Amino acid sequence: MTGTFKGKTAALGLMVASLSWASPGSAQEKLTIRLADTYSNTHYISMEAAQHWMQKVEETLGDRIDFEYYPAQQLGKSADMLSLLESGVADVALTSPAYIGDRLALAQVAELPGMTGTQCDSTAAFWALAADGELLDREVFEPLGIKVLVAASAAPNKLYTTARAVETLDDIRGMKLRAAGRAIVQTIELLGAVPVQMAGPEVYQAVTRGTVEGAVWPPLSVKPYDLQNVFKYGTDGVTLGSFVVIYTIRRDFWDGLDEDVKTVLEEAGRETSRHLCRYVDENSQAVQDELAEKGQVTFATLEGVEKARWDEKLNQVQETWADELQSRGRPAGDVLKAFKEALAAEAR
Repeated sequence: MTGTFKGKTAALGLMVASLSWASPGSAQEKLTIRLADTYSNTHYISMEAAQHWMQKVEETLGDRIDFEYYPAQQLGKSADMLSLLESGVADVALTSPAYIGDRLALAQVAELPGMTGTQCDSTAAFWALAADGELLDREVFEPLGIKVLVAASAAPNKLYTTARAVETLDDIRGMKLRAAGRAIVQTIELLGAVPVQMAGPEVYQAVTRGTVEGAVWPPLSVKPYDLQNVFKYGTDGVTLGSFVVIYTIRRDFWDGLDEDVKTVLEEAGRETSRHLCRYVDENSQAVQDELAEKGQVTFATLEGVEKARWDEKLNQVQETWADELQSRGRPAGDVLKAFKEALAAEAR
């Protein structure tokens, strides 16, 4: 790994026992930030998001800061990341809504299918809602005691399958497909398939054992999980939503930081968000082309009438997602409207 931050492998109990609860912004002491991540330190999201952010912060703060980086679910599973922040075990953590579930459900708006624009367009639109005092911050992040540092749309999802190609809506009917997050669950259901929720590291075994017959999955994450060895077919021509990478910081920790440190962390976070979405926009198609050229995945492209059938189903997901959350007293309609308006503004 590059940079001066350290990957930690100590047992959780020993780490907790050694925590220092001194004021994090103390000018006399080096600031230590513990960052919990789901991804291995060789995964592109770790490298282009978490590690990139830490490096940018260190370039400015130098010896004033030290990062303790815990990648690959060393401190907890994907679904535990918010709890790690709430308990104080971590100061910063990957808290992507697809993994956390209902408590971040409104933040899944950027993961819905049927949206236009690039991943960077979506990233800018998400920030318009997630910045301090904005709609998603008021409704989601601030009530949970966390603040967004890095946020980027980072995965134009495609459909990958094992036993047979999917070229029509009839082909997908009844298939068991891996899903992560309610937006993708609803997408799979409306397409007539059966969603099976699981974290990314579990997918390889699930496919090889026949627990699932494929997955809604981003091209850039195929090789990091060796899925090019089990996926045989892909469906192109439509994008089945996205995935939002979000790293948040505990607000009680944040409140104790010096103002100049806050500025550095925020500026590095915005730069990292732009960096990650650009990386995804520039490399996703190349990875998909490589899978096809090597004969690892055979892609079928949806066109004409068949593509229109899929688009009609995918556009229904937005309404279904909003209606379900609205029925539970969550302002999903307002969030969806605001996100689409911000996305349209980016396209202008």
